[in-house]
Amino acid sequence: MESLNALLQGMGLMHLGAGQAIMLLVSLLL
Repeated sequence: MESLNALLQGMGLMHLGAGQAIMLLVSLLL
């Protein structure tokens, strides 16, 4: 269960990072 929790947290962090990267790209393109 702990490994699954860590995996979910890692995915969440990656998701946040991807969202920020997309926002940055959009702001640069606009």
